[in-house]
This record gives sequence, C-alpha cells and structure tokens, in this order.
Amino acid sequence: TKNAENTNLKIVTSFFPYYNMTELLIDETTELDNIMPLNVEVHDFEPTAKDIARLEEADLLIVHGFDLEDWLDTVLESLNNKDLKVVYMSEGIELKESDPHTWLSPENGKKQFTAIKDALIALNPDSKDHYETQYETHIKEFEALIEDYSVLSTYSGNSIVVDHLAYAYLLEPFNITQRSVMSSFHSGEPSAKQIEEIIELIKNENIHSIYSTKHSETNVKDIL
Repeated sequence: TKNAENTNLKIVTSFFPYYNMTELLIDETTELDNIMPLNVEVHDFEPTAKDIARLEEADLLIVHGFDLEDWLDTVLESLNNKDLKVVYMSEGIELKESDPHTWLSPENGKKQFTAIKDALIALNPDSKDHYETQYETHIKEFEALIEDYSVLSTYSGNSIVVDHLAYAYLLEPFNITQRSVMSSFHSGEPSAKQIEEIIELIKNENIHSIYSTKHSETNVKDIL
C-alpha cells in the first residue's frame, strides 16, 4: 500500500451494494469506505474533495461501470494514484441498453460477489483462506435469493409497469418485460403517447400494480 506506516488494505466502493458485498468478505486488516451516501441517488452523485482524497490513498476501487457512475472516467484521469486497481462489476455480464441495474438480479449479484472475492485474493493473497471461507458462507445467501425469486415463474402476464427501467436483469429469466412510465432509465417526464401506451398495456394485461422506487422523482400515480 502507499502508506508505509499503515499496511492495512484500503478499499473504496462506489455505492452501497458493492460495499455490502465487500464487507462480507474482508477481515480486520482492511479499511473499507463507500463514497456515495445511502440517501443519494447513484445517477446524480458527484464525489466530494474528501472522496477524491480517499481514492488517492486506496488500493482498490470497486465500481459498476457501464456509465452508471457518470463521474468515474473524469475522476480516474485526475488521480495521482496510478497504482489504484479498479474492478468493474459490469464486466462479464450481457448488458442491456438503458438499464444498468445488473446487481438487482441475484444471479448477477452472485457473479459480482465472486468477482470481488477474486479481486481481494489477487490484491492480498495472504488472506486467501479467509476470503474463501467468508465467500462459501455468504454465497448461500445469493442462492437463497435465486430460489426466492423463482416465484416470478408463476406470474401469468408478460409485462410489469415500473417507474423507471431497473429490473431487466431480474426479470429476464422469467420472460417478463418491464415497461417504464419514465422516458429514460432514471428520469424524464413521459410523453402523452407513452402515457397512452402504458395505460393501454395496463388495461390489456389486467395489471393491478405499478412498481416504484422509494426515491422516485416522478409521482407515477398522478401521471397515470
């Protein structure tokens, strides 16, 4: 590491899902920081000067990529820390246009958890046994989620209506299509034509629920 007085590994994650996964694997010799607060929407976040300082001292940065972190390329280019290893969680996953929410699929989450474990071993092979033990303990949680979500196979419709495009990876194994009220994967008021199409879909497929995130900027109920 870059500080001879502190040999602890320093890892930074871009947002909470990867902080949570990494926290399950590390030991007490690792310092872990997450730079995006929980109450901030990932698409809107910009790193602070304090965040940049953390990255200058970090050994490993775990991010999603695929343009989810709009700030990423600019910040990486500005860093003096050329030893920083960056791991992209979107690598190895078949990506879908307009929906970067790969981690919402437990199958993808399992792949990403494995990728974090492998990155930790590459960075700190002396702790391989610890990482492997933690991995074998917690990978079962992803397998349980996969089993829980298998209930979606009983859904008799072809589509669900959501406030923004976030669930393609979760729904794909069950051949369910998401239809968004918003005009993009996060924001943007829908056009009159889009509203008309969504209402028609709701009627035709007898849809009774619309799925909306807690921090949605659009009041779906009012729009429809």
